[in-house]
Amino acid sequence: MSALYALGHLDAGDPIDIVSLSTHPSADIRHAVAYALGGRADVLSMHALITLSSDNEEDVRDWATFALGSLCDVDTKEIRETLMARLSDENAEVRGEALVGLAMRADRRVAPYLIAALKSGDTHYLVLEAAEELLTACPDETELQEIFAARR
Repeated sequence: MSALYALGHLDAGDPIDIVSLSTHPSADIRHAVAYALGGRADVLSMHALITLSSDNEEDVRDWATFALGSLCDVDTKEIRETLMARLSDENAEVRGEALVGLAMRADRRVAPYLIAALKSGDTHYLVLEAAEELLTACPDETELQEIFAARR
């Protein structure tokens, strides 16, 4: 586990070797795999992170969703659909990371989720970050703009 975290810090290691541990029985190892793959843009790493984003353990899902949404510049339909699926996650951090990832990709499908969250009084920092990201990319989202401005 420590070696995987070190590889992540160093942005080192062969993705084939790292990904081979993505199905390890230990959630701690799977979490470290997601960490080590964060920021990589190769197809193998992306597919492993997509799989890990639906892991049974919320910490693994959270880190994999963060890695896909925020640490990765790759923008594919598969990544966007994976992030959309995480919007219904039971964990607020996972949902928030998905919101940010979609907003960073200027995916307007996230606007209704942000509007609903803000209307409900949700001021989780990831909701606010996602709203700001989407409004930077899509300033014509007027309803979101009004609600976000009222929340500040």
